[in-house]
Parts: sequence; C-alpha cells; structure tokens
Amino acid sequence: MSEQSKAALRTAVERFNAGDDAYFDFYTDDTTVYGLPGAPVLDREGLIAFYRGFWAAFPKARVEVLQVLAEGDLLAARFRISGALENEFMGVQPDGKSISVEALNLFRMTDDGRCAERWVRLDETTFMSQLGLMPAPATA
Repeated sequence: MSEQSKAALRTAVERFNAGDDAYFDFYTDDTTVYGLPGAPVLDREGLIAFYRGFWAAFPKARVEVLQVLAEGDLLAARFRISGALENEFMGVQPDGKSISVEALNLFRMTDDGRCAERWVRLDETTFMSQLGLMPAPATA
C-alpha cells in the first residue's frame, strides 16, 4: 500500500497545484482533518470550503513535496507551500504579500489510496509573519 499511497499523494499535489476540484477525490467521504489554520478539526465539506477559500486568496499557490515516508497505512510528508495573497484570506486583506512556508502532514490512508485522516503541522509563526499578522521570528 505504501507505493500506492505515495502515488495518490503525488496525484493530489498535482491537482492541488492546478486548483482542480479533483484534488478532493484524495479524501474519503468521512475524512477528518486536524490542524489547518483557523480550523482545528474539519470534515470533508469543511476541508473543501477551506481549500476553495485558500485557492481564491492564493490563486497561484504551489505545493512542493520535499519528503515522503510511508509505512503500512500511514504516510508522512513534508511540504513547502508558496504563493501570493491576491484576495482576502481569513480576514487578511490582499496586498500581494508572498508566503513560503513548510508543513508536516501525517495521513492515514485507506486500501484504495485515499486519505481517511490527516494531521497538519504548519509553521504558523512564519505563515502569520509573512502575512504581516505578527513580527518575524528572531534569527540567531
């Protein structure tokens, strides 16, 4: 199942980058997603609403897969997401600010290569500072 899950994730990322609603085929009808910004727990409909809003705000957003590990029904991935804010997002007004932020995700996959559960850990400090919502983190 590991190779099938990796292939399903690659297809999902391609669809995400295209802004294609077929991206949502990656998720089961009863999927649960934990940890997206502003939404600690989402069902499939909430996930769809979140990403449609994200795509509207960041229409040229791109996800780059940096690393993927798979074992059994679990898939772990490290991503970088980037784009420019062109429309309102979660109360933030558009000003062309760019984001480039990493995230770690853990997926519990089904036998048919779909995501039943997903846990997201986004570098929210960097994300929020790039949107101008808080000061940039100090560097050493």
